[in-house]
Amino acid sequence: MPRTASYPRRIGSDSLATAAMTETLGADLQTWANIAQIAGTLGIIAAIVGLFLAQGQLRASVEATEKQTEQLTASVKATRMQTLLALDDAFSRYRKLRDCIRLDTSWQPASDEESVYLRRYLSVLDRVALALHDDLIDPKTVETAYGTSLEHVARNVWVRDYVGGKPDV
Repeated sequence: MPRTASYPRRIGSDSLATAAMTETLGADLQTWANIAQIAGTLGIIAAIVGLFLAQGQLRASVEATEKQTEQLTASVKATRMQTLLALDDAFSRYRKLRDCIRLDTSWQPASDEESVYLRRYLSVLDRVALALHDDLIDPKTVETAYGTSLEHVARNVWVRDYVGGKPDV
């Protein structure tokens, strides 16, 4: 009869090995679960810290925007003031002509030189209209600062006819 190899049989040894292996794996899985839980908690803490940092950056951004708005407002005011000063300077050159128009509603230029002077004065009034159109000055300021000049030009028959006869450019 053929000879078969006989191996000593260990009774219960397979079940003991499986139990030990399961216990070791179980301990390893629990360790990993604990590590994952700690990592998740750290992630939540990092997210909360990130929110606080973002809030601080947003607050700083809002403050910077408010400061820029203040600077822009100051710049607009300065530009308007420069416009008014430039117009005042331009009008001061024509004070004599303005007085002629104001004192005599039938005044008209007596020479070509006075005609050129009048056209230049009317050009200054056109610049007021442009500054008004471009919102560099407001209507109330125009009325307060230059209203009488406009009224005198409108009352002078010759100047009104002269301006009315010119085509719009």
